Amino acid sequence: EAYNTGANQVGEMFANYNLIAAIAAFLLPLLAKKTSRKFTHFIALTIGGLGLISIYFIKKPTVFTMEWLPMIGVGIAWASILSIPYAMLSGALPSNKMGYYMGVFNFFIVIPQLVAASILGFLVSQFFNSEPIYALFIGGASMIVAGLISLTINDKLKIEINYSSNIHRKETIEAFADSFLNELINIISHCTDTESGGFTPSDFSAAGLNQQELDNLLANLN
Repeated sequence: EAYNTGANQVGEMFANYNLIAAIAAFLLPLLAKKTSRKFTHFIALTIGGLGLISIYFIKKPTVFTMEWLPMIGVGIAWASILSIPYAMLSGALPSNKMGYYMGVFNFFIVIPQLVAASILGFLVSQFFNSEPIYALFIGGASMIVAGLISLTINDKLKIEINYSSNIHRKETIEAFADSFLNELINIISHCTDTESGGFTPSDFSAAGLNQQELDNLLANLN
């Protein structure tokens, strides 16, 4: 009976953190926009780690303190884990090796899962007197450490321009790079301008309209 009660409670906890993760998935991009992706990931992992660690201190479990409070933190962390690391990785890697490094990154997700599934039960029984709560505590602390490490990632846009010196002069490429940078800054300024608005043909790519045709259509609709 105790096992069935525990299994039911775990199922409810899993449902709770998935619900929180679904909600947090819409809110984390807003925080990342105001701060940065790595800081958002750090906050999410820290909250998740504290959620796991908090289970250790629960003396009188209730529906809120056991099934909801820790899972709020875990859900926020889970929402971040499923998205932000890949976004940070894509911005920190050379485009010509993106597929390779994404594969290596996935290895370091799957391999620890396999190792934990294989030996975690043994470690808990041998080193923690068969008390899995200590494994949760260590997992929470590890999550916080991972969040701190994520702050060291260079999460800035990096553009590489490769050219042949037999075809182009260095000065030509430098001029092109400066022009490209200026145009990119103008686009970013336009997109972040609160007074900017409207639509472009890329918003309706399937329609095959140019900007003038789109403007005329919108004018008729208004």
